[in-house]
Amino acid sequence: MKLLLLLVLLPFGLSAQKLDSCGLNNSSLLNAQEAAYFNTRHEDTRGEFSFLNKRLIFITGEAGGMLSSKRGYFDDVKKWQAAYKRNDVGGSSLIVLTEAQRLQSNGYDAIVTYWTIVHPSADHIIKRVNRKATKHQYPLPD
Repeated sequence: MKLLLLLVLLPFGLSAQKLDSCGLNNSSLLNAQEAAYFNTRHEDTRGEFSFLNKRLIFITGEAGGMLSSKRGYFDDVKKWQAAYKRNDVGGSSLIVLTEAQRLQSNGYDAIVTYWTIVHPSADHIIKRVNRKATKHQYPLPD
C-alpha cells in the first residue's frame, strides 16, 4: 500500500512531498518518504538510479569540504521551505557511486551535495568518510 501511495504521489512533484517524515534520524538508509523526495528532486539527473533502500553520504560547504548528515540536509530543506516556500536547497547534486566505489565506501550507494559550488571527486569523499569512520566521527552504513 505504501509503495502504491508513493507511486501515486511521484508525478505531482515536490508540492506533494511531505517533509515531516524526512530527516528524523541520521541513519544513512533512506525511508520511503526520503527516497521519494530525492527521486523527485534528482529526476533529471539520476537516470535509472532509484533512491529506494539506498544509503547516502551527505556533503556540504562551498568547496564540498564538510561531511554532513541526513538530518542536517533535511533541516536545511525545512528551513528553506519555511523561509522561501521551496522544497530544495541550493548547490545540490547527485553522485551515484560505481560498484567499486560502493565497496570501498563500505556500502554507501550515492553522494548528495548541498550548498556546494566546487564538488570534490567521489574517491576523495570516500577516503574522507573512511578516515572519519575509523575515528568514529562518521557513521558507517547501518
